[in-house]
Amino acid sequence: MTYTKQLSAIVLLAAIASCKPNLKPEIQTSGDANFARVVTIGDNFMVGYGNGVLNENNQQHSVAYFVGTQLSNVTGAIFTQPLMLAGNGLGPNAKPWESDFVTNYRLGYKTYTCETVPGLSPLKDMTSFTQSSQYFNAFNGAINDYSAPFTTTTDIVNATTGANLYLNRFAPAGTLVLDKIVATKPTFATVWLGMEDVYKFIRTGAEFGAATTPATFEANLDKIVKTLNNNGTKGALANIPSFEVFPYYSFFGPYRAVLTQEQANLLNSKQPTQDANGDIVSLYNWKKDTNSFITTPANEYDPNELHSRHMGKGEYITLAVNVDSIKCQKIGLLNDIPSRYVLDSVEVAKVKLLITQYNNSIKTIADKYNWAHVDMNNYFAVVNKGVKNAGVDYSTAFLSGNFIGLDAFHPTQKGYEMISNEFIKAINTKYNATVWPVVCTTCAPIKFP
Repeated sequence: MTYTKQLSAIVLLAAIASCKPNLKPEIQTSGDANFARVVTIGDNFMVGYGNGVLNENNQQHSVAYFVGTQLSNVTGAIFTQPLMLAGNGLGPNAKPWESDFVTNYRLGYKTYTCETVPGLSPLKDMTSFTQSSQYFNAFNGAINDYSAPFTTTTDIVNATTGANLYLNRFAPAGTLVLDKIVATKPTFATVWLGMEDVYKFIRTGAEFGAATTPATFEANLDKIVKTLNNNGTKGALANIPSFEVFPYYSFFGPYRAVLTQEQANLLNSKQPTQDANGDIVSLYNWKKDTNSFITTPANEYDPNELHSRHMGKGEYITLAVNVDSIKCQKIGLLNDIPSRYVLDSVEVAKVKLLITQYNNSIKTIADKYNWAHVDMNNYFAVVNKGVKNAGVDYSTAFLSGNFIGLDAFHPTQKGYEMISNEFIKAINTKYNATVWPVVCTTCAPIKFP
């Protein structure tokens, strides 16, 4: 190669190198915001709840930690969390008749009663309050992270009752959490509330208790943001994803009963009834191929609805259901799936309306006080279809999607990193800031045995 050609090649390589995009600004800035004292306020999805529990490691890989630390680093401030003791942590058992709490879910092999070959399944160990009470030890001292599992907007604006053992660690009974936060003179707040206001109701098939009414939710959230804003605090406010993106609700669809003609005939013979003409017919009309499971009537208290019914399109079975009962005891075929494990069409319509109303209030309040709005509803919908992050595929698919953890509802640590970067994008856009995205090198993936 001649000297001229060598020189041309060098110039060309230099030009190509100079065209590489600068993906991360060299200097972080607060823009129109002030990150001198950052606080985070939220529930499970802010605090890092995952794989059925809260533990110290999850807290240190949470939206609260990632966003709080990243914003605080801009000004050199410290972000303090009320960390739990190191260990497996714990979460309330969805089936309290089995035990008070469960420990961190893990992926392993389980053999169902009607099978001889074990299959891959999330596993959990049960524990009592007595065995695990150390995780609820009080945390004394100044903190920046005011998020705790199962916290609602009412818990922030009213005096705490002590019933939420996680919140009780830093806000014992009688604490006015909002007043406590304002007293620390925060300059910026990241708020993600509302998930528990609705999901506390629907995780048990909309059978027990009630969701926070839209009017109460809006009043609570407005009070929180107004109080902070009037004290000079700016911030970001996130909305609520649809329940349909979570495998806890969507994985076990109603149309999972695949039968041979012989099996359909056998079921029909075991469930006879009389038609209007007095003829003996099948109560449920099972057929070959795909059928939907049976459950209690949509209105089980209506005397005109005497029998169980086939589930319909757009109805959901939660993963709180005993899978062994469906696979081996034929629940959903010989007997109905209890309504506490089902979201029927009436409940689905009610929940969709609630989430829409909540999200309208969140956007209205963010605009009213000129705060950043973080559209988590849209982001989860995008992830549900599949996205790439650092060259890796993610989706909300159970186990294979890498984004949702083993409890089928809460994100993985990598999922929380991705969510945190959506918060940072919204904050950068709203406040003309340049805060670096989170790059987590210690986020634990789902571990396969």
